[in-house]
Amino acid sequence: MKRFLIVTVALIVLAAVVFMTSCSSQQNTDTTDTNDTSDTAPTPDTQDTSGNTDTSTDTSADEDFVYIPYDYENNDLTQFLILGQYDGLEVKESENVSPMTDEEFEEALYQYLLTYYSETEELTEGIAEEGQTVKADFAGYKDGNPVDNTAATNAEIQLVENSGFIPGFVENFIGKAVGETFSFDIQFPEDYRTDALKGETLTFECTINAIYGETRVPELEDVIDENSGFESPDEFRELYREYLDENKYQTEITELYNMLWSRIVDDSEIIAYPENSVEDLDKYTIQYYTQVAEAYDMTFDDFLDQYMQMTRDEIHEMDSLYIKQDLVLYSLVRELGIELTDEEYNAGVQAYASSYGVDVQTFLDEYGYTELDLRSSLLYQKTMDEIYSRIVIVED
Repeated sequence: MKRFLIVTVALIVLAAVVFMTSCSSQQNTDTTDTNDTSDTAPTPDTQDTSGNTDTSTDTSADEDFVYIPYDYENNDLTQFLILGQYDGLEVKESENVSPMTDEEFEEALYQYLLTYYSETEELTEGIAEEGQTVKADFAGYKDGNPVDNTAATNAEIQLVENSGFIPGFVENFIGKAVGETFSFDIQFPEDYRTDALKGETLTFECTINAIYGETRVPELEDVIDENSGFESPDEFRELYREYLDENKYQTEITELYNMLWSRIVDDSEIIAYPENSVEDLDKYTIQYYTQVAEAYDMTFDDFLDQYMQMTRDEIHEMDSLYIKQDLVLYSLVRELGIELTDEEYNAGVQAYASSYGVDVQTFLDEYGYTELDLRSSLLYQKTMDEIYSRIVIVED
């Protein structure tokens, strides 16, 4: 197996740009995308100058309402937005993309071997000490009767504070020998997640089956053989280094683009929103999530509170941010003279489909992205590539 999965810029960018108007115009059942703008920019103090002060959009709006995004590409956007600084943005050396060091690669290689090829010795004798991990059986009893969901076989228990068990549980294993059977009483917390156990005192019968000893991490040479698909350890190191370098680049360039984008959006000032753009997006958003709520047999407000953890005002703020981001993107496209040819568009769609592991037609049929979604994403990529080429590197 010589191939490593590499997350391409195309997939990352599509996920990052789906927050824009194109996101609002697509039909999907993922209720997290619209709510999460962390991939882009923190919500700025956006002033709603559209004239709309009532954010309590009627959820009983016509279900046949079709949201039509504003035509950003073919209209003058200077009447709506004062574009923030985008040329010559300063980036600290530590924030810029950097190649993987030899030390970082060796650590990553060690972690790879540790994860997939290491072996941990199981000691069948000895005394359990604090900090060790034991393999044990335990079962809880109340008045001599077993209690549901309080038993386990060969459970791995790390003998440290905050190990995931109730307070005082793991301490009873310290000092016990492998093979020893012992019991202890312990009271569950009053705020325990299971109502039937809140504040209850149970007796636990326990047996330590083994103590985990030293973890042995093999050398690369010991795991690369004729069955591995690699001709030599050197071939593996070369290909794995390429894989890690690519992943490191993709991660860092995406983080840097997000940071630069955030700065540009925050530095841009709304003059006015296109007429009814925020209101229409509010209507679409509420209509869409009302339909999702009905599928859960819930009201829109309950769904908004319990699943999205948002208020109607926050929906309005979110939609206002989407519109602002579209205005910023297409203003940059015009200022920088960015164009997207048919060849670039088709190649971009192919890259997205490949990132999802499907052919283009399956991608278009099953994932619900519109042409506007894809164009916005590809324009964002070209725009940020150009902005990145203009940055100024400064010392930390």
